[in-house]
Amino acid sequence: MLADGSSGVSVDAAKADTGVPRSQDAGADDSSSGAPDPDLDPATAETNAVEQRAARHLSAGELSKADEVLEASGKTKSHYGCAARYAMANVLRQILAGDRNLSDACLDRLNIAEELCSAAASEAQRRFSDAAAPPKSLSFLPGRGSPFSHPWSSSTSGKNFAKFSPVARRELAEWRRATGMQALMLLFRAVVLFSKHAQIKGALTLRSTWLLVRSAPQKPVEGDPAQFAQLVRGVFLLMLSNLPPFLQKVFSLIGFESDKEAGLEQLAQALQSQEFEPSTLGTIVLALHHLLLSQQEYNDDVRQHMATAHQTISEELSRDPQSVLSKLVASHILRRRGELEAAMSLLDDIAPLVMSEIAALGRPDIHAYRIQYDRATLHMVCFRFDTSIELLEPLASPESSFGAKVLATAMLSSCYAMKADPDFSRALELVNAMGQDVDLGRMDRSIMLKQTTLQRRAHRQLLGFELLYIFGHLKCYSPVVGKDREANLAWLAARRAEILAIARDTGLEAPRDLLRVPPGANPIALEELAACTLIIGHISALSGDLSAAEAGLDALARPKDADEALIAALAASDAYAPPWAMYELAAVKMRQKDYLTAKNLLERSQKLAKSSKRPFSFNHMLAFKCAGGLRECKKHL
Repeated sequence: MLADGSSGVSVDAAKADTGVPRSQDAGADDSSSGAPDPDLDPATAETNAVEQRAARHLSAGELSKADEVLEASGKTKSHYGCAARYAMANVLRQILAGDRNLSDACLDRLNIAEELCSAAASEAQRRFSDAAAPPKSLSFLPGRGSPFSHPWSSSTSGKNFAKFSPVARRELAEWRRATGMQALMLLFRAVVLFSKHAQIKGALTLRSTWLLVRSAPQKPVEGDPAQFAQLVRGVFLLMLSNLPPFLQKVFSLIGFESDKEAGLEQLAQALQSQEFEPSTLGTIVLALHHLLLSQQEYNDDVRQHMATAHQTISEELSRDPQSVLSKLVASHILRRRGELEAAMSLLDDIAPLVMSEIAALGRPDIHAYRIQYDRATLHMVCFRFDTSIELLEPLASPESSFGAKVLATAMLSSCYAMKADPDFSRALELVNAMGQDVDLGRMDRSIMLKQTTLQRRAHRQLLGFELLYIFGHLKCYSPVVGKDREANLAWLAARRAEILAIARDTGLEAPRDLLRVPPGANPIALEELAACTLIIGHISALSGDLSAAEAGLDALARPKDADEALIAALAASDAYAPPWAMYELAAVKMRQKDYLTAKNLLERSQKLAKSSKRPFSFNHMLAFKCAGGLRECKKHL
């Protein structure tokens, strides 16, 4: 809720075709782009108009139209701004499709744009140096060359800036814009390289990106209206501040900085830009940052983070109701608040446009994965399994080239097992075909380890609950930040009753048979009982019943000297439940302000997650979550 009690994100407002306040409607005539700057030559003014039109189409998700505008100008390989917007179109395609198979085309455009930005920055630096011959009042150390070594040097700011001629100021703004845009292209190139598992190239590209923007000012300066560098620097400072302390030290040794507050301030500065990328992308990064923190139920500020994420994206949608990226992020925020139908409405609104843009590629193997998967999982948590199946089938088909096909297949087979008239044969067929002709990554292997349990389970519908838990989808119904507390509690209570019934049907007794594993116990029944106990504990914690959660989870996260028997008994299948239960119990202890016990539990959980002695599914994900919890504990110890 916002301060006035309103819900903030209005689906109707988000659908309204009212245009982009920073410029004009995406479909507006060229003449509506505002009066031209009388100081610009006609060629520059024409190029600026092309960039503005392309940016409006990009914001609205009209990527093909943006391409048409830019290609018609003939400047996609000659002007850095046009080339950068041309590259952005492919970046957005990859984000919306979520498919690594678009990476090569994306890199091609990014490489061209980065080279043109670099050349434009060098040329603007030369023109600025010529127009701003250092006056005698500008002092600098002899032997150091020109004082204009980078676009944000002290010799270009403050009182010195006021001494430059209008021509020099214009060239300085161009130098800063081209440099910042080059950094943005490099940042996207690094992200794409990481998605292709080119880790070394990605790391080197990140280093080059940081070197370009590390000197960007923390505070606003005159002569830098674009704010591209501030956006990139803010992303670095904020993202690195979320890494474990050890990694922060490693990055600091090679020249990087990490400062959450400075990063937030830098991004807030970027929001004032009159250009599409810094303002929109800065808003989205801020909203996602707070959304991520709102996922941590043990965080004392979880409600505040949720409210900030919600307000940030609401304000962005009020400024730019057509923004496809903002609507996509807003759907995740609404989902976290439990406003599932409103989230679905936003996704349904942008799905036709996104699917048509992907279809325009002429590649039947490429799907609008990001949108379709989000829609499918929303229907899944609403228990509309048939609709979810319709959305997931194309993503998991043999013809699909989607790189993370294993994830779509896992959710699809779970939907077949959970539907009212279960189709276990289809579910098993999908499991048997999983991983064929797919480049398996770490997450894929975890999903396959978890999913193969479907072949031996007596209660196959339980696996769907486990995947919903692992990927955080049950948090949609958290009354801690949710809008409708009573409805959420009722939904969680119904799920708890279903899983309790499965637990009883295993023939084992919890917690007795978890605390002391019976000799010759059926390992599959034991695995199912452990999974039920873990999910029930999670649901109890989400519901706010911490005592019930603690009592149930303690059967799995028992004292150290007693957990080996259960883990050994589960090792033949998947011993993921005990270490995950330790993490869940630690979260309960943190909400009870017992940080020392929480720290001990997290350290045990993390040790098991990192051990290669008995690997279990999603161990790397658990290790990352434990690291975040330990950072929170250490703040209070």
